[in-house]
Amino acid sequence: MMTMPRLFRPLPTGILAGLFLLLGTGCGFDSDPQQRSAIGGPVVEPEVRSQPLSPPSEAYCTIHVEGTGDVTIEDDYIANVVACENGNAPMEALKAQAVQARGYIYYKLASGETSVVDSQADQVYSCSYASAEERHYEAARATRGQVLLWDGEVVAPFYVAGAIPADQDSGPAEDACQGPGGEDPTDTEQWVTYNLGQSGCGIDMTPLGWAPDDCNSNPQNRGCASQNGQSCLADRGWDYRDMFPFYYGDDIELVRMGGECGGVWDGFSDRDLYCQEKQTDPGWSCYGDEERVLCDGVNATDSEDCPHGCSSGECEPPLDEAEQFCLEEADGDGDYCLDEATSIECVDGEFESSQTCSNGCEDGACLADDPDDENGENGDQNNDQNGDQNGDDNGDDDDDHQPGADEPYSLVTVSPGIEGGCAQATRSGTLPVSAIAALVLLTFLAMRRPRRKSHLVP
Repeated sequence: MMTMPRLFRPLPTGILAGLFLLLGTGCGFDSDPQQRSAIGGPVVEPEVRSQPLSPPSEAYCTIHVEGTGDVTIEDDYIANVVACENGNAPMEALKAQAVQARGYIYYKLASGETSVVDSQADQVYSCSYASAEERHYEAARATRGQVLLWDGEVVAPFYVAGAIPADQDSGPAEDACQGPGGEDPTDTEQWVTYNLGQSGCGIDMTPLGWAPDDCNSNPQNRGCASQNGQSCLADRGWDYRDMFPFYYGDDIELVRMGGECGGVWDGFSDRDLYCQEKQTDPGWSCYGDEERVLCDGVNATDSEDCPHGCSSGECEPPLDEAEQFCLEEADGDGDYCLDEATSIECVDGEFESSQTCSNGCEDGACLADDPDDENGENGDQNNDQNGDQNGDDNGDDDDDHQPGADEPYSLVTVSPGIEGGCAQATRSGTLPVSAIAALVLLTFLAMRRPRRKSHLVP
């Protein structure tokens, strides 16, 4: 639920460490537990550019809170500031608030300060209307040691309540979550900057800090974020890390400080930290390209290698030979010979279809039937079949079968080596011309032979 911001109080001005003083409204009225605050800085120009505010070599561990004493930054201070400054926001907005709260401390410490005030003058650490709950500690853990830098220097991550976006559910989030035109009871939208797509000195610097013509004269001023806007972006599904370029420019850097009090949450692995940062709902999530982890909301309770890749929390099945070929060996879209008898089609690096080639595959295409093959090899095959059949009919069958009265013998046989011949006449029932000619000749010779006189025995 979108909460109503409190009234913005006038910011005092001054110079801190010769460059920059960050002052902030506190949490406002104790009777209203849903208020948001803002931090700001001087609008006066410093006389001399101080030394660059480089980040520490290792994460800061403690901060002295006036009226309370030394408290640990990661395990205590950040979660309590998040609860008091913007405690009812969605989780991704809470994470953004945690980075901004930590960034304020790093700016103060890098500037030479050693303590902060628990009030509107700095950031509110303790308040009667809110106390740190598990979600606030989770936001601190998920962003442990993370701060914003620009050009290698610690920045002052300005944030104010901002206007409540008028139509948060209409159109792209980068448009719907901007404040102009929305309700602005704190009158703080005037300090908010929208620097998505901008970088270098092309960004808008907020009037909450000194805004010189050359941004390199004051690299700590990279603009100002809206807490209401960050809640809107979180409701629209944005990751907290994408919110910083939206307000501070595309070249803002989110870095994690190392050392004993930075880096991975104490006692937890990189996979645990991944689950804290990326997966708040239980379930499997891809951890890199070839591994997935099972997150329970805070910890990684199981992991599994995915040798063939991970997608949407699931291990990809192994590729078959054709898929592997299209992915790794194909030069582009087209047909390829996977082997001597298979043609495959690849499209956009993926296997599309395959075809079995009975006569072989060459240059990606199946070879057509060879006409010589058809009349040769296939012809031989037909001859073999016909020969065997005819052999059975004229050979073995003739040995065992005697023709009946109505089945005349053939007078012509097939000579060896002669294809065809008179074989078709073997059971024709009629005599071929050559046989008739032979009978006529024999008859003629017989008629011309002289008759002998017979001698009868008396």
